[in-house]
Amino acid sequence: MATTSGDPMSEFPLQQDCPPKAEQSASSQVNAVRVELPQFDLEDIDTWLLMCENLLHDAGVVRQDTMFRKILAKLPAQYFRMVKHLVLQQPLAVDCFDQLKTCLRDRLGLAPSERLRKLEHLPPSLGDMKPSQLYGQLEQLYPNDVDHEIIREMFLKRLPLPISILCREKLKSHQLAQVAYMADAHLPLQSDYPGSTLIAQAAVEDVPFPSSS
Repeated sequence: MATTSGDPMSEFPLQQDCPPKAEQSASSQVNAVRVELPQFDLEDIDTWLLMCENLLHDAGVVRQDTMFRKILAKLPAQYFRMVKHLVLQQPLAVDCFDQLKTCLRDRLGLAPSERLRKLEHLPPSLGDMKPSQLYGQLEQLYPNDVDHEIIREMFLKRLPLPISILCREKLKSHQLAQVAYMADAHLPLQSDYPGSTLIAQAAVEDVPFPSSS
């Protein structure tokens, strides 16, 4: 039979690495104060909110009310008024930050007709852009649907033909963001050739994509 030291508390492990909840909360508040969020961006509210949320999470700030107040502090007065009703809830809702994000997106996001208009006015070819920059413009317009078949086609038809063929094949197993950055690495290989010569000379096998591993 195993012996014990006689101290009943010795049978339980000490959890010295877990600070009290009050201490964790205080630490979260300190981290929140140190985080510098980007300036409010009305042109792309979805990306701005995503950037802010990621910065807060990276700093260890995960409490809804803390993130809520940090975002409020970056809003210009006219947009603060749009969400004033959320601020006046006392106590704040448990999901106050999620409610704030939804409210801002619903009221400040592009209307479907405006998204379509901007999509139709994208340049017909890459021009001086990289494929990843074209992807970025598409993602701004359709952040939740950027991998939709129509958006993918909009991307592919603006690429040089050999790159477009490669990308179409890669899209069978990769997301559009991954393929766009893969295409960046191959675009300089084409810069010394005029478009007509390139189409005639470049074969798909001549420009292999790097392994995704």
